[in-house]
Amino acid sequence: MSSYYPPEPVPYYGYPVDPRQQAYQNALYSAQKSRIAAGLLALFLGTLGIHNFYLGRTGIGVLQLLLTVLSLFVLSPAVAIWALIEAILIFSRSPSFLTDRKGIPLRH
Repeated sequence: MSSYYPPEPVPYYGYPVDPRQQAYQNALYSAQKSRIAAGLLALFLGTLGIHNFYLGRTGIGVLQLLLTVLSLFVLSPAVAIWALIEAILIFSRSPSFLTDRKGIPLRH
């Protein structure tokens, strides 16, 4: 007959530990990106998706760029509205825009 011992409990500090945040705190990532720069890029160059490239969200950035360029700027107003909404979300500190693609929090 074998006895079963449960594993040792992991200490819980009241919040989940994100490995990306832990790596950032250990200085394994690059510097923080600016929230103001991302918002201004969204306002002025949003139809080209430059703000998403800046934040490391290359998939959405490529989509915005291709929608604008391949439609010969016909879809540019729709992409501009999309970028304006993203600029508002960036400036209002929406949870989806609190960090860049690597999980590093945006600085003010």
